[in-house]
Amino acid sequence: MNLALPLQSTPELQAIVSQLWQQYQAGQRSFTRVAVQNGKIVVQVPNYAHANLSNLKLREINLPKANLSNLEAQRCDFSLADLSETNLPKANLSYSTLYRVRLHRSNLRGAKLVGAQLIQTDLTGSDLSYADLTGANLSGVVFDRVLFNHTIMPDGSYCHSPKDWKQAS
Repeated sequence: MNLALPLQSTPELQAIVSQLWQQYQAGQRSFTRVAVQNGKIVVQVPNYAHANLSNLKLREINLPKANLSNLEAQRCDFSLADLSETNLPKANLSYSTLYRVRLHRSNLRGAKLVGAQLIQTDLTGSDLSYADLTGANLSGVVFDRVLFNHTIMPDGSYCHSPKDWKQAS
C-alpha cells in the first residue's frame, strides 16, 4: 500500500511516525518493549503524543501502555489492535474502525469517537469521562467497570454512569 503519511507538527514527530509506519509495513506489530537496565526489568512504552495517524490502516497493532494523548487518528483502522492501558486523553478517533480492539483500563477522557465503529471492543475498566461518542456504533461493546462522566452517547444524550444509558438491543 503506497499511502502518504499525514504531516506532523514537528520534524521530530514526523521522524517518529515515519519510523512507526516503516516498521509496521515491514510486519512489526508490537511496539511496547521490555528491557533489562541495571539488573531491573523496564517496560519501554511508545510515545506518540500529538501524532497524526489519520487515514492509516494499523490493524493488529500492539501499543499497550502507549502515550497517545492528543492523537489525531480520524478514519484510522485499528481493528484487532491491543491498546490496553493506553493513554488517549483528547484523542480524535472520529470515524475510525476499532473492531474488536482491546482498550482495557485505557484513559479516553475527552476523546472524540464521533461516528467510530467500536464493534465488539472491550472497554473494561476504561475512563470515558467527557468523551464524545455521537453516532458511534457500540454493538457488542464490553462496558464492565467503565467510568462515564459527562459522556456524550451515540444518541446525543449525556451519561454519568453505566446505569444512565442502556444500549438498544
